[in-house]
Amino acid sequence: METEVQGYLAEFGILRGQIRDAIKGINDEAANWHPLSQGTNSIYAILSHIIGVDNFWVRQVINGEKLERNREAEFAAAGKLAELIEHWEKAWTEVEPILAKLARGQLIETRTLPFGPGRGPVTVQWVILHLISHYAIHLGHIQLTRQLWDNQYDKRA
Repeated sequence: METEVQGYLAEFGILRGQIRDAIKGINDEAANWHPLSQGTNSIYAILSHIIGVDNFWVRQVINGEKLERNREAEFAAAGKLAELIEHWEKAWTEVEPILAKLARGQLIETRTLPFGPGRGPVTVQWVILHLISHYAIHLGHIQLTRQLWDNQYDKRA
């Protein structure tokens, strides 16, 4: 495996571990809780979105698979967190090998995005870096939502 790709996978491992740490010990009520009545997402919805993003960028854009995705449904998702985590882990077993097999020359290959008028082609490397950035942003959302959940009752007392 290319050293550069190993570095990317290591970063995904760190971010995925931080997400696991941020959701450790929360129940389904906490996972499905929205900090505000409008305009915020639950931890469950954010994690559902991450799964959709992984599949879209890696399996569809990089690997060329044809997938159906309902992005809006990701943000409306709710349910049992343990089942979603299991789905996330399973989805990663399909995503990680695609990234792991990339050779250095493939990182500079271009891909056309299926959306965004005027958006030119992007490199495979750009896709990976974009996905790492996306993970980091949503990790922050998850951490903040967890902090708000953990502290909401302190303010009522």
